[in-house]
Amino acid sequence: PHNDGRQQRDHQRANRDRVHRLGARGRRTPGRHLHLFDVELDQSGTCLVAGHPIRVGGSATAGVCRIVLRPERVRLLDDGDTGSNLLPGVVRDRVYVGATSQLEVVLDSGELLHVVLANDGRAVPIPGDAVTLSLPPEAIRVLEG
Repeated sequence: PHNDGRQQRDHQRANRDRVHRLGARGRRTPGRHLHLFDVELDQSGTCLVAGHPIRVGGSATAGVCRIVLRPERVRLLDDGDTGSNLLPGVVRDRVYVGATSQLEVVLDSGELLHVVLANDGRAVPIPGDAVTLSLPPEAIRVLEG
């Protein structure tokens, strides 16, 4: 019994350390897990992210800008679903963190996207799984200038 408790604490500590390391990789703002992309926005509010057309929410001036995306707003597209603002990728890492699972997804372009999914009973992809991410336009903010 004593070993079981120690093993569980060691596992929790290792998982916590692993989650902490996730925050230091990729193009995220340290400690906040924001994704920043330098893009060119057209008149319709659409830009290319990893080679795929993405429409942003709100109003913004056309031209070169930076967009920001929070990982908890990214959704996994279910099989058979269609939509816009889609990015294909492959899961590189998955970490269970209580109420959520954190995924690292490598996009076709090689860029890394961090995704936070609620553990709501649906299957969570494992490393090596191909996924399609859906980016709601209202979840993307344009940082002017």
